[in-house]
Amino acid sequence: MGSRIKMVFGLVICFFLAAAWFSCLAEASLACGQVNSTAGIEPQWMKVKIYGIDKNKFTTCSVSPAENKFCCDIEAIYPPLNLPVGSQMNGEIFNEEGYFAGPVSLYTSGEGYDVFPLMNLKKAIVINSPGRVIFSNEPKLLLNASFKSPFTNISIERNGQREFPYTGEELQRYINGSFGMNYFKIIAGDGQREFSETSSVAILKNFVLDRLIECEKCNNKLIKSGKEAVIRMNVLLSHEVKGLELREYVPIEFEILETDGQIKEYSQTHKVIVWNVSGKNIGQSYRVLAPKVSFFPRKYVFRAELENVLLREDKITVSRFFSFWSFDEGIELKQKVKKVYSRISPSSPLVYKLKGREITRIAVFPKKIINGAEFVAEEYEEENAGDVNYYSFDTNIATEDIEKIFVEFKVPKNNSGNLSLYVFENGWEEWDSSKIEFSREEGEYAYYQAYIPATKKIALAGEEEGSGNFLRIFN
Repeated sequence: MGSRIKMVFGLVICFFLAAAWFSCLAEASLACGQVNSTAGIEPQWMKVKIYGIDKNKFTTCSVSPAENKFCCDIEAIYPPLNLPVGSQMNGEIFNEEGYFAGPVSLYTSGEGYDVFPLMNLKKAIVINSPGRVIFSNEPKLLLNASFKSPFTNISIERNGQREFPYTGEELQRYINGSFGMNYFKIIAGDGQREFSETSSVAILKNFVLDRLIECEKCNNKLIKSGKEAVIRMNVLLSHEVKGLELREYVPIEFEILETDGQIKEYSQTHKVIVWNVSGKNIGQSYRVLAPKVSFFPRKYVFRAELENVLLREDKITVSRFFSFWSFDEGIELKQKVKKVYSRISPSSPLVYKLKGREITRIAVFPKKIINGAEFVAEEYEEENAGDVNYYSFDTNIATEDIEKIFVEFKVPKNNSGNLSLYVFENGWEEWDSSKIEFSREEGEYAYYQAYIPATKKIALAGEEEGSGNFLRIFN
């Protein structure tokens, strides 16, 4: 399995490198081009369809992760087109997940390859509002959506019936619904083809949330310094919901010891625990270790949300001797901008590129086909990071669905000895080292790569020869 993955990614790295994109094409009949990403959507691995006058006679090829370029073999069209020089060829992307680009055209030159104009990837339907949760006294919602031309013939489908026919690039109207979960589909067409986008929205009248703290010598607003505590959240909603996210933002000073939710890095001040919840009466709990504070106590913010709707925010004091005169620690609200990949598979991994950074490329190999994968990598600025560079990955791909992760990084040639890559399993406490392989040299840099198991956190460090001391390999 490891050799197969290495072979697949070797092809990904080598395919369409900029310096050799048009080499060895002189005897072929190729139609090539490039696709611009847009709004965080990556076109890599999307299928490009090329055709002549007849759309039914076509071939396809995939957009490479290397600079989002593609080359389709015109001679692969069957039956053969036998095109004379000067014939028009067309190219476009029409993706089942709701994305399109083109069509664009070129005229064959007989030179072996020809290049399409740049294509810009677009999303046909964008639902701006509502979000997944609405609190209202009336069972209706305000739908706000935008559409990309030519897909501007709009309708809304509920219970198998289409209604509200409309033509335009913007739609804003009230739709009657019911309390609880509401499901609908927005359809956008151009007279021949259609895109659709499904949405589920919970309309609720009200809620009650109780946050209870259980520990020795504590109450719901106070935890003793360095003590363990169980925090329970009980949410009572006015109506039943299904498949929503309940989020609890926990200060990073608190070590999360136990939870059945998913722990994610969030900001410089907080981590977030995410649960997928259904029902009307929802209960969740988790166990933490409070930080050790000095003479003066400190207040920390705990925040609960249902999807993106704030349910409750509490300030909890951690004290050693007394609870008054406490220093107030705030919460840094932050929304990570993730790149979205419409479809990845074991043979077409998610490839994440960091321009101008020391980590140049990350590839996530899934165990199965995954639609709508999201991913972002960030350097983790830990206060006591010392001479180690920490990085965290945030993705909606479940750890159990990841086969391997490929990491490539560059370091100055004069700083490339005794490098180590550490993979963290639980928080930043449990780690294992991973084997690093030299890849190549380019200019002033040496490139290294490694295949690591599924993880959300890594660290890179160097070691001074003979000293046993770590050094930062990236400044």
